Amino acid sequence: MSHAQPIPTPPDTFDEPWKLILEHYFRDFLTFLFPTVANAIDWSRPPEPMPTELARLTATSSTGPRSVDWLVKVWLRDGTERWLLIHIEIQSQPEAAFPYRLAMYHFHLRITYARPVLSLAVLGDDNPHWRPDRYVDDVLGLRLELIYPMVKLVDFREREEELRQSQNPMAVLVRAHLATLDTRHDLERRKAAKLALFRDVLRSGYTGDELRRLFSIAERFLNLPRADYEEFRATIATELGAQAVDIMNSFERYGLEQGVQQGQGNLTLRQLTRKFGVLPEDVTAQIRALDSEQMLELAESLLDFTTFADLTAWLVDNPPASATDAGDAGE
Repeated sequence: MSHAQPIPTPPDTFDEPWKLILEHYFRDFLTFLFPTVANAIDWSRPPEPMPTELARLTATSSTGPRSVDWLVKVWLRDGTERWLLIHIEIQSQPEAAFPYRLAMYHFHLRITYARPVLSLAVLGDDNPHWRPDRYVDDVLGLRLELIYPMVKLVDFREREEELRQSQNPMAVLVRAHLATLDTRHDLERRKAAKLALFRDVLRSGYTGDELRRLFSIAERFLNLPRADYEEFRATIATELGAQAVDIMNSFERYGLEQGVQQGQGNLTLRQLTRKFGVLPEDVTAQIRALDSEQMLELAESLLDFTTFADLTAWLVDNPPASATDAGDAGE
């Protein structure tokens, strides 16, 4: 008697949802996964992401889409400044070079910027035995060792009830990550896991933008084939009701482009303000009018800017697409 083979799921992408988690839930992320670190931070002073320094750090790296790096400046309760380097590694197999790469990032920041650095590691693979928590270089009596705090996400499989009861939104997102690992190559199990997760989120008490954001990020973990998506939406409508469908409509499974563009624009403006001071209103308006592709190009180009004139010259050469379209329409 033959058994039906599980229907495969589409390739999983972990980097995008984890980047969104660090952008929108940084404090919750630390509180949930590294509570000792979170308790030491003075949260009355907003953390400052450092994308320019991070881009320089990773420019020559070949980490690819299996890792997510985040560099942020924080202040501790004692008033001292610290740089946090967070490295999220998502591998289907152990990677021997991971401790070395994290250590090189750490030492590069420490030496280049002369700032105290705390490196943290989150391992998102499904191998429970791979647990690198240090880098060691030992040559003829010279020993160099870097021990870093490390969290293994699959350990939460044994803490399912804690995840369900937690009021920290990270609990929902860790569940989404684990459900993605557990339902690889089995489409029906993935649909069931996604439905169960969405049901629990609706019952959790989150409302408004917070609820939509959680749905959106969880959605990006648990990929479904495009051909099956409308069927899943119909199941959501039947099982969870109109509220869930409205939430899904609000963020559009294959989009959120406008929100992503706005977030990238705000981040780029912060980088430029740090580099050149407060920008003139007309320059800010020009930057906000850029489309998502232009915004990414500007984010890359600003690493090479040395003067404000470099920025204005770039804007002359790269006018907002909307302005170009309007000019073409008038001809």
